[in-house]
Amino acid sequence: MAADHAMPAELQGRLLYRVRIVVGLAMVLAVGVSIRAIAQCRVVQHRSWMVRAYALGQGAGTQVLLVLPVTVMAGTPTFIFRDVLMASAWALNVTFAGSITRPS
Repeated sequence: MAADHAMPAELQGRLLYRVRIVVGLAMVLAVGVSIRAIAQCRVVQHRSWMVRAYALGQGAGTQVLLVLPVTVMAGTPTFIFRDVLMASAWALNVTFAGSITRPS
């Protein structure tokens, strides 16, 4: 969607655009690896990669949790700060997903 739909410049800087492209590709990769894993009967790896893909997909929800408090307390964040906050949401989700899927 980031590549195909025009977004107003005030809603997406170059950093956020690039991060959205990388996240989209990472989601496709995670789903592809999970499909390959389940086809080879590697259920644990399949689940791990699906959790990662889901975490990337849920980035928008985490973005609200990060950007909304900043907006309420300090007003609308500057473009680069907002882009960094939004990108941080995906990083946070993937880090959490990695921590819960790591074998003990």
